[in-house]
Amino acid sequence: MLSTFKLIRRISVYVKKYRSKLVLAFLFSMIGALMNMVVPDIIRRITDTIAAGLNSSIDASAVIRYSFIALFMMAGGFVCIFLQNALLPLVSQLMSRDIRNDMNRKIDRIPLSYFDVRPNGDTLSRVTTDVDMFANAVTNNISGIISSIVTIIGISLVMFSINVILTFTLMALSIVFFMFNTFLMKKSQPYFHSQQHLLGAVNAKAEEAISGHLIIKSFGGEQETRQSFSESNNKLAQDAWHSQFISGMMMPIMNVGGQFSNVAVVLAGAFLMLHHHSGITIGMIVAFVSYSRIFASMLTNLSQCISSLQPAIAATNRILELMDVEEMTEANTPKTLDKVKGHITFSDVKFGYVKDKIIIHDFSADVKAGSKIAIVGPTGAGKSTVINLLMRFYELNGGKILIDGVSIADMARNNLHEFIGLVPQDIWTFEGSIRDNIVYSTEGISDNKLNDVLEASGLVYFVSAMPEGVDTVINEQSNLSTGQRQLITIARAMVKDPPVLILDEATSSVDTRTEKLIQAALDKLMAGRTSFIIAHRLSTIQNADLILVMKDGDIVETGKHDELLALNGVYADIYRSQFDTK
Repeated sequence: MLSTFKLIRRISVYVKKYRSKLVLAFLFSMIGALMNMVVPDIIRRITDTIAAGLNSSIDASAVIRYSFIALFMMAGGFVCIFLQNALLPLVSQLMSRDIRNDMNRKIDRIPLSYFDVRPNGDTLSRVTTDVDMFANAVTNNISGIISSIVTIIGISLVMFSINVILTFTLMALSIVFFMFNTFLMKKSQPYFHSQQHLLGAVNAKAEEAISGHLIIKSFGGEQETRQSFSESNNKLAQDAWHSQFISGMMMPIMNVGGQFSNVAVVLAGAFLMLHHHSGITIGMIVAFVSYSRIFASMLTNLSQCISSLQPAIAATNRILELMDVEEMTEANTPKTLDKVKGHITFSDVKFGYVKDKIIIHDFSADVKAGSKIAIVGPTGAGKSTVINLLMRFYELNGGKILIDGVSIADMARNNLHEFIGLVPQDIWTFEGSIRDNIVYSTEGISDNKLNDVLEASGLVYFVSAMPEGVDTVINEQSNLSTGQRQLITIARAMVKDPPVLILDEATSSVDTRTEKLIQAALDKLMAGRTSFIIAHRLSTIQNADLILVMKDGDIVETGKHDELLALNGVYADIYRSQFDTK
């Protein structure tokens, strides 16, 4: 966790962009505070003017003049505070927008290994809840602190100029209560930090429960899910209660301190008047009572703002933790290829998701351009891992992967991904039209090209049945089957028309008839392209140019379908288990 000073220095990058608006807002805040601060002194003058004229005649013109000055000051203070309240929320939301944009860009550059060990809900909480708390701190807390400090300093100077004894009486009592509140604030700080981390954990569990509700219900896991959620939620409620209870004591304590200070000022003023202390007037006591209320309210406000900053500081630390995650590395001068044939070489590749636990050992393969390569093997053999390494989602622990003789470590990732089309195991569609989901980031796709893709992927009948055809909007609530969503991801790869194609269980969620249609389309799509096919159904890869059989991170067999069956090894065992042959 960063210290407060380092945190302010880090976040100042976003502050500098809008410093002119912030300075203007703080200027309005100070002017408004100063104008409101003058009002009690004007009331003192009005009171003394009236008191002086009780035995003779009241100077009505002076009273009216002072009254108009007081009204002008109050109106001016209101306008300044209004302008401040208009500017600060604008600045805070602009800063929040910039932070979220930077966090979104950061997430795009973070290695997948970061998300392998952290729940998505925690990351989501940092982007949403934590940024909101930061914005609230800018809007309310920081401006409140500045306004309170300016008012406290200004009132102190005015009170000292009026009467030193009454000023010391008021300040001594107020500072005692303020120091007690500072002690409480330190006690509440650990609970605020814990509260923010637990909030991320609760969001993560809620996200898991919502996204997996069908599995939870079908396996009768409701009670276990509720129990797991309740444990985190109860801990969050407990820490939140401690933090809110301790910080909630601050305002009552300062209110009691303010009332106590009022009584003390009146008693001290009365004592001085009874002993004929020079310069003490009724108007002065009235003014000091007003100043006492303002002084106490400013100290209360200062305590509240500082207290409210604790969760904001914890939230900002969580934001910066995400921003400080080590990014995926790029070569100092990355190479950019204009065209790729698709000759791919794996040379002594070593990799482990954890560095001291290598799961891919000395993987080597030479894939000619335009070849159709199938990768098969038992679950956990490393098939999908090899594809993730080819896409450079992870960095190698050893060896090289070359495309047309160029190491992918020397290429820019975006350039590498331009030449590779991926149909992953995990189906992903987003809220938008079917057209948007298929075309996605590929530009310049005509309606004719899109229609050809719909026909080739087997989506044409499904799309024609939709109310608005290809422009029908789909989302998580749309009644689309898993197979239909998978067809959309296949069509997305077809639209890209890449020289290298990766099919990671591309037909695992479709029926046999649709699989045959897609397989025919994929055969056309793979013609002339370097294709990698990961498949458990061996019937879909029997016409592959080369089959790589993996086991425990190594290639144990290579060859065509008939050749591998003749070896009577791992491939033959997998084949017999699927087709029940002896």
